[in-house]
Amino acid sequence: MRLLVFLILFLCLVGCLPKSVSVSTANVSDSTIDPNLVFYGINSTTNKTDSTVVLNWSTHSEAVSYEIYSVVSGVPILLTSVAGKSSNTKTLTGLRPGAEYKFRIRMKNLSGSTDRNVKDLSVKMNPAPLIPTNLSLITPSSTTGYTDTPIIRVSGVKKGDIVNLFSDASCTRLVSSGTANGGSIDLTTSSVSVGAYNFYANSTNVNSASSDCSTQKVSYTRQSCPAGSSLYDLDCYVSFTGISSFAKNTDSTIELTWPAHNDAVSYEI
Repeated sequence: MRLLVFLILFLCLVGCLPKSVSVSTANVSDSTIDPNLVFYGINSTTNKTDSTVVLNWSTHSEAVSYEIYSVVSGVPILLTSVAGKSSNTKTLTGLRPGAEYKFRIRMKNLSGSTDRNVKDLSVKMNPAPLIPTNLSLITPSSTTGYTDTPIIRVSGVKKGDIVNLFSDASCTRLVSSGTANGGSIDLTTSSVSVGAYNFYANSTNVNSASSDCSTQKVSYTRQSCPAGSSLYDLDCYVSFTGISSFAKNTDSTIELTWPAHNDAVSYEI
C-alpha cells in the first residue's frame, strides 16, 4: 500500500514539472544543508511568456553553483544546476501555457553543502497563442478596390506573438506576418492578383507553437484597372507618357511631340 502511494505521488510530481527540463527526482537532503550559509534565494521572475520564464537571484561569494527547484505540493524537486559563482539568471523553457509554477533557488558551496532558504516565487504562465477573434479591412475602405496590397487588421491577439495572415481557410497560404505589440496588428499583404479573396489568421509563439486558424475572415476583391490606365498606390490613373521629344527649336520657338491617347479630347501644355 505504501509503495502504491509513493508511485502515485511520484507520477504527480513529474507530471507537474516543465516538459523540457532534465529532472532529478531527489529532494533536498537535510544532510547537505549548512545552517550557517545565508543566501536569500530567488529575487524575481522576468520575461514571462506562455512557455518560458527567466529566474533571477543575487550572487553569493561562496557559491560554486546554484540549484533551481520546482516546488510541487510543498516538495522541492531539483530541475537544474547553474554553475559559476557569478551566475545570477536562468531561462526555463518548455513550461505549460496557463500553468502555475513555484520556484526555489539555493546556492551550493565547494564542500557540496547548500543553504536552507525556503523562499519560493510563484508564476502563472501566459495562455497559449490566441486564435484571432476579428479581421477587418483597413485599406482600402471598401471590400472591392484596385490596390494589390490591402491592409488587414487582426484583433484578439497577444503581445509578443507572431500573427500570420493567410489567403485560405486552412491557414497554409501565407501572405503576411508580424509581431503583435498589443491586442491587434495591421498587416499589409504581399501582392495579390486580380480576383476575390478571403483572409484568415493564426498566432504563433516564440517556440513556434501555433493557434488554430481563425473562423473569422475578411473579404476583398481586387479589380483590374480600366483599359488605358495603370495602378498607382491605391487607385488607377490614366496612362499617358507625356512629351516624347522636341525639335525645330529656334531662339523663340520649339516643337513638342507626344504619342496620342485614345481617351484624350485635348492635351494641356
